[in-house]
Amino acid sequence: MEEKKTERKFPGRQRKWQGLLLLCMLAGVAFATVCAASGDGDFRFTPRDKAYGIHFIDDKRGWIVGDMGLAVMTTDGGENWRRVAFTGEEPFKDIFFVGDAGWIVGDGGLILHSDNGGKSWNKQTSGVNGALMQVFFLDRNKGFAVGADGTILSTHNGGLSWNVNSMDWLSILPAALIERGIITINLYDVFFSDDLSGWIVGDAGTILHTSDGGKQWSISKIGPFPALFSIFFKNKREGWAVGQDGYFLITGDGGKSWKTGSLETKENLYRIFMRGDYGVIVGDHGVMMKTNDGGTTWPHEAAPNLSRPVPWFADAWILLKERSAQVIRIGKGVMLKTEILPKR
Repeated sequence: MEEKKTERKFPGRQRKWQGLLLLCMLAGVAFATVCAASGDGDFRFTPRDKAYGIHFIDDKRGWIVGDMGLAVMTTDGGENWRRVAFTGEEPFKDIFFVGDAGWIVGDGGLILHSDNGGKSWNKQTSGVNGALMQVFFLDRNKGFAVGADGTILSTHNGGLSWNVNSMDWLSILPAALIERGIITINLYDVFFSDDLSGWIVGDAGTILHTSDGGKQWSISKIGPFPALFSIFFKNKREGWAVGQDGYFLITGDGGKSWKTGSLETKENLYRIFMRGDYGVIVGDHGVMMKTNDGGTTWPHEAAPNLSRPVPWFADAWILLKERSAQVIRIGKGVMLKTEILPKR
């Protein structure tokens, strides 16, 4: 894994951060907290930065997290970003907010929680050591996190305690996978379309479904298929999942059946995200598909003038404007903004 290089234009700021972080580390000994110090609003991605997750609290306040403790925030809708320095260099994989309540997940079972919009963060005990890839909350109390080796975590108290949802993978997996030595499935994304109906995707084309708010999970689809990295439902019936080698699945009946769709790419696709009729899919080599008709069509948008090798995009967010939508996409060493115009 590449070592991250961070731009610091003013040496004085570095000394200020070092002093603040020392205070944070001393406080952490007594209170087991994670302290953060904000820098100036001039953060720029460098080629070694790897951003994995983006989430906006509202139309003005947003966060991006990534490798080696990367965390940046905006308070003006993404026009300017400033670095937030955490003690240590935790690899952050995803971030999620419900109002001012936020959670960050990452490697080693890491879960951080903020109840003040990210001004301060506390560590929560996950009970697992594997990488957590995605986190999703229905409200300030009920949430889920998924990750390596089939890990499914749930909480009903905002993360004060997390429960491990056990899956008997050997009784679930097809014989064709077990014969290849696959005995658990890495899980990459979790999404709920309402309080009861939820979805998880992962390796081997796995789709898990719950209809009781996450108490029990069952197999909706599994087999020797390409991995699925992201899933999104526009409503209770219409949903999409994307993954390895341009793998694209569509359901129109609430996941009872899935059909393979066609996209103009064979690149790995890491995220699908929608707001209203606007949507975006991002992945390897700068690939981006977008929709302005609620997901009926997904035309490919050519990569902008990016230096080679063309970076991957891991996540994206959509901000609704008065007469269009703005897509913010993040990935390896880059953050780009793209406009989606309404359907004519």
